[in-house]
Amino acid sequence: MSDRGSLFLFSLGVILAYLAAAAWLIATGQVAYIDGLFLLICCLTLTMAFSLYVKYLIGLPLSSYSQELVRGGRICDVQHIGQNLLPHLPENYSFAGMAGARSTRVF
Repeated sequence: MSDRGSLFLFSLGVILAYLAAAAWLIATGQVAYIDGLFLLICCLTLTMAFSLYVKYLIGLPLSSYSQELVRGGRICDVQHIGQNLLPHLPENYSFAGMAGARSTRVF
């Protein structure tokens, strides 16, 4: 198993353990006291931190897969999808005028 896989499983275990501890603190009524309230806040903070890490681990392959799709041209292929959305520009058209400089427009 890879190191990311083991860290993912460890993070899931920690999240479940801290959620169980928070539920136990609430069920036994220890949250009514300052010590129990502090323990509950600590449990929920650590649960949130590990949850953000798990979200990052899940989002990492998804973002690289979506970037690969865009780079491969499978999602937004201008020749097939956006052909009629933009007007046809001549080859000698200059975009220099968009920054405020004067340019010669062909059409």
